Amino acid sequence: MAAANTVTVCSKLPWDFVAEAGGKSVTFAGAKAIDPIDGKSAYLTAGYGLTPGVDAEWFDLWQKEVTPDFGPLKNMSIFAEATPKAADAAKELAKSVKSGLEQKTDKEVGVEAAKE
Repeated sequence: MAAANTVTVCSKLPWDFVAEAGGKSVTFAGAKAIDPIDGKSAYLTAGYGLTPGVDAEWFDLWQKEVTPDFGPLKNMSIFAEATPKAADAAKELAKSVKSGLEQKTDKEVGVEAAKE
């Protein structure tokens, strides 16, 4: 039995994203991590969330259903890559792709950290 053609979906959105197409839904992992100290709190990462094992034909169908004008596809905040190459592609793109939902720095918000 041949293995299904799968891809890893890379998502820079700061939350998990449920994509639906053809009567099937897949949850793409967001660019977040869980705090290793408390084990509950989520925080944003600078990279992409990776969802391996997504059926490639289904991902193509989903892209067609949401149209190429869908913001996260258009600006590469969500893309799919062959699984062995996905982590490297996501790492390289993370340097330049902005979703517009990135966490702001203190300077961007206009606050100054208090010194203790």
